[in-house]
Amino acid sequence: MLRCLPLLFLPVLALPAAEPLPHAGEYRADVLEMAMPPEPQAIGLRMQAAMARDAEWFEGYVAQHKDLKPGDILPYHEKMGITKLEYQLFLDSKDKISLRKTGEAMVIVKEGADGAVGISIKGAQLPVNVFSFSVDGKEMMCKFGATKKQEKIDQQDAKSPMGQWKGTQWVIEEGNPSVVAGNDYTSIKFAAGKDSEARRVLYLRAIIRQEGVVADVGPVFRWAGK
Repeated sequence: MLRCLPLLFLPVLALPAAEPLPHAGEYRADVLEMAMPPEPQAIGLRMQAAMARDAEWFEGYVAQHKDLKPGDILPYHEKMGITKLEYQLFLDSKDKISLRKTGEAMVIVKEGADGAVGISIKGAQLPVNVFSFSVDGKEMMCKFGATKKQEKIDQQDAKSPMGQWKGTQWVIEEGNPSVVAGNDYTSIKFAAGKDSEARRVLYLRAIIRQEGVVADVGPVFRWAGK
């Protein structure tokens, strides 16, 4: 849950891709993670643990507030495992989220004779690290399925964690995300583009639950070059 709160603050529209994929080559990329300051991060972890201990209550509490619009805040409840003041501190920290380098990875981009593109990411712990794209760039494929659902990214807020950048995001969503149901669930968002400094950006947001095991990652891969 903690990862879900800050990511990615991106305005998206359902539009086709516009040359978002890197050129063929091998690129050493910085691996970046969204991070809060230490105090609100610790509060968030405590809240996450409390909700995990009583997932059924949390599911019902969210259902009670199903009329909340995007950007609205879920009202405080003592069962969140933190104080009301701590909850407000946690919410206020969303403007202090930053990208922090956690390592490096190798991004390998290959282009087939027909123009189809393949991207593999080595050196990072990921539930999926190989992605293929159709010649026209409209379809993305990986081991969890294929999708033609695209969202154009046009982040104009220079103060956002990733700064200004443009690109395209492909989305795969399958299964029931209910915490209580405990069913298998797959949510993958893979984005590619460039930031205002002409750096290449790849972003993977993956929440995958299989047989009770959950993988939850949201790294950014960024490098200078084509």
